[in-house]
Amino acid sequence: MLPVKIESTLKFDGKIMKIYLDKIKIENGKTVMREVVRHSPAVCVFAYDDEGYGYLVKQYRYPFDEYLTEVVAGLCEEGEKPEESARRELNEEIDALCDRMDYLGEFYPTPGYCDEKIYVFAAKITGFQKGIPDEDEFIEKIRLPLQEIYSMADRGEICDGKTLMTIYKVRYLFNKGKLC
Repeated sequence: MLPVKIESTLKFDGKIMKIYLDKIKIENGKTVMREVVRHSPAVCVFAYDDEGYGYLVKQYRYPFDEYLTEVVAGLCEEGEKPEESARRELNEEIDALCDRMDYLGEFYPTPGYCDEKIYVFAAKITGFQKGIPDEDEFIEKIRLPLQEIYSMADRGEICDGKTLMTIYKVRYLFNKGKLC
């Protein structure tokens, strides 16, 4: 038997998430409370070029009070398909364009309390055109050899979960000849 929602109370209504306190009945018949974050869907993109380089971004993340190295990522806007969001974020964050966008899957980063879903893509860069960045984001573009990006992940220099998962998946697919 799946848990049954009895009651849901909105506790916070923010720009990118809502927080609810839900009362649910679980399979043993008991009633328990669950804190649930309802989050907008998001995308992340591993960008690479013909010369064997990958593109990452470095940006300040307030909750950790530090700069993190990450793949291109962002929220899907209302009515936008994930691939459209990925292309928009690619241009906004690193001024890049691509002809080919490979869908690599999707995952739930924090399923214990949040319904966020992240769609994962790899993009082969074909050109650059100045994008319009979000006014509250200050992002440094980093271009590194693919092997150096893999090594950074292996050495523990990258702490962001979506970035690590994406790097490891891309490395696996390159090694299998499924990305080119």
